Amino acid sequence: MVAHVLALDIARTTGWAFWRPGLEVPVFGAQAFAGTLGQFAAEFQQWLDKTVNAFQVNTLAVEAPIPVRNRTSLNVLIQAYGAHLLTRECAYRYKLDFWSINVSTWRACFLGGMKPPRETAEGLPITRTERRKWLKQSVISECQRRGWKVTSNDAADALGLLAFVRDKLEETDHAAILRAA
Repeated sequence: MVAHVLALDIARTTGWAFWRPGLEVPVFGAQAFAGTLGQFAAEFQQWLDKTVNAFQVNTLAVEAPIPVRNRTSLNVLIQAYGAHLLTRECAYRYKLDFWSINVSTWRACFLGGMKPPRETAEGLPITRTERRKWLKQSVISECQRRGWKVTSNDAADALGLLAFVRDKLEETDHAAILRAA
């Protein structure tokens, strides 16, 4: 099967990236959703269905929701886990291959194991927010290094996830070729 991969970094502004053989550069962007949780869910599902059909997707990859405690609101958790469930439902309905990948897994591969600094040159601790910002900027920089003219960190994360999935699919294809030889 030839992979037509859609990768998603799900949030109120969802980053997305699509690739299929023959595309030199992935197609990517960011889709904003507004409103209540119910509106978000309805709009997200409609957008996802339209996108899966438009690109003839057969492989859907999403960033796995991060279990966080005491650091976010209940609504944000419902949105993250609810959207993840909607992607699984979509994959089931359209019979898509489904990948749920931890952010630290795809980032480690995409950034070559680079990690944000924990302290400044002066030995002062760097906050979680500053480390997150460093990671986001590093992903954008790596995308641009690869020739993908991305400016949104949402789209950049989806591209990083897409690159990870493509690498894993190529490894699988190579392994199958070697087994057949």
